[in-house]
Amino acid sequence: MSHLHRWGAPTAALLLLALVPLALSACGGGSSTSSDSTATTGSGAAAQKAAKTIRRSGHEATGKQAKQVEAVVLGYLGALAGREWSKACSYLAKQVRQLRAAVARGQGASESCADGVRALAEERSSSGGSGGLADLAKAEVSSVRTEGERGYVFYEVPASGEYAAAVTRQGGHWRVSIPTEVPMSS
Repeated sequence: MSHLHRWGAPTAALLLLALVPLALSACGGGSSTSSDSTATTGSGAAAQKAAKTIRRSGHEATGKQAKQVEAVVLGYLGALAGREWSKACSYLAKQVRQLRAAVARGQGASESCADGVRALAEERSSSGGSGGLADLAKAEVSSVRTEGERGYVFYEVPASGEYAAAVTRQGGHWRVSIPTEVPMSS
């Protein structure tokens, strides 16, 4: 029996897009040159199919809901751009905050989400991710898609491309549930 619910396939697709580059960098394949950028950005046929699945998920959010979801993602990106690690954590879903704290513990830092966010952001910056952290402040939302308590925000970072972030509603508030930069365009 499948434990995937209605959002199972899109969420799995977004995780695939998010984790392939992370796995490659953990194996020493994280450098990105023109010849290996397809592998490290996850932009092969499977990734394109996954992106298409995510784009069709749910329905286009409008009004107050769209503004709330957009504000959470832009707030998170703005906090990263400003290197405000604790503030960035305030936009994350509970499970993600716990994972970030585990990252900090694994690197010998305190057990705070802020230390985990800092470590991952600095790793992203030093690995030559798409643009610098400051570029995230320039992100513009192109679409917000929701269904029930879950959704996706598609945003563009100038000179870097289009990305997606997954969101979930917890305790009446929208939170970022997959805070990894997921490329939606090749």
